[in-house]
Amino acid sequence: MATRLPWCGCFTGFGSYGGGKGAGKMAEISGALKDVDGSYSSKRVLAFIALALYGVGFIADTFTPHKVTPHLADGLMIIILGGIGSALAERFTSRLSPEPKP
Repeated sequence: MATRLPWCGCFTGFGSYGGGKGAGKMAEISGALKDVDGSYSSKRVLAFIALALYGVGFIADTFTPHKVTPHLADGLMIIILGGIGSALAERFTSRLSPEPKP
């Protein structure tokens, strides 16, 4: 049974384990990685992977004696911003392009 968390207003439960409103989270993440045509965008997938690696590096840098070099963190940030920026530009330019007339 899904219960609402008072501090965030969201439901507990993920996928088929908890049911409720949390069941569509994987579909939302999958939809965020798709472009306007409905196919997976390589720019978004690479940006998501770089974001996950950036998060792992942040946790490793904070809680372990291993330190992440600033060059690696800067490189991942450039990949993240480039991937998200180009995906946004692609989405907005597709809205601005005129519809072809039959």
